[in-house]
Amino acid sequence: MRNGLQMWRVAKPYFYIAPAFLIIMMFLIAGVGEALLQSLGRLPFLHNQNLSFATYERMFSGRWFLPSLLLTLRVSVISTIISGVIGLAIAYFFMNRPIVYLLPFAIPHIVAAYMIFLLFTSGGLISGLLYQMGVIDSMHQFPVLVHDSFGVGIILAFVWKEAPFIAVFVAAAWKQIDQDWSLSAANLGANRWQTFRYVTFPMLLPAWWSAMLIAFAFTLTSFEIPYILGITFPKFLSVYAYDYFTHPNLAHRSMAMAINLLLSAIAIVIAFLYFRMQRRWDT
Repeated sequence: MRNGLQMWRVAKPYFYIAPAFLIIMMFLIAGVGEALLQSLGRLPFLHNQNLSFATYERMFSGRWFLPSLLLTLRVSVISTIISGVIGLAIAYFFMNRPIVYLLPFAIPHIVAAYMIFLLFTSGGLISGLLYQMGVIDSMHQFPVLVHDSFGVGIILAFVWKEAPFIAVFVAAAWKQIDQDWSLSAANLGANRWQTFRYVTFPMLLPAWWSAMLIAFAFTLTSFEIPYILGITFPKFLSVYAYDYFTHPNLAHRSMAMAINLLLSAIAIVIAFLYFRMQRRWDT
């Protein structure tokens, strides 16, 4: 009887969340399964039931694929690293003033993209201000930061949105750290920087890395910002997926699904490698 009660106490939380979990997993598996079938060419609305890897062959051999993949990975990695550093700094200096880093949460990504566009184009607010101040002789002398091949404008928009997100994660973890650790380090002669580097930061690493992983997965698959601030070639993979999905020829749906599954696979691989690294750190 006692063992049964103990087992019930252990299983009770899982029993309560099981219905919601099963419903979520049902829709997730159904959605991923349908996307996989469509990427393999099964398109019932076109009376095509044959499965093949022809779509993936066309995707990997397309002249647009490699430049698009490199652009997507480059911008996502750079945005995530910069956001991680800035987010850590925001949490350090403004941990007790959350309004500073919570403000960007109220602004959607599409609005953030238009904000960057209005600020940093050659005819934007910043170039106009520099021209009025006499810093530049013409507004067209302002460097190209939007619709550029490197993706500077996209990076700026992602950093503005994702750095506060990472700051929230880090600040929450920071508040859970026992201050006795910092006091002990100070009593042993460590200055503020040494205390942060050797005591506080290692404790923040799991939360910091987790937040950066989420930010990377989002930037990798984001559509609005690269669609507004990107160039026509190469495009983000997510933009190509949108273009193929909305193409009048419904046969292009298989390519859209193949791109989406590829992006999901990249995010899953990165997450797997991260958790492997975390297990090694824990041991």
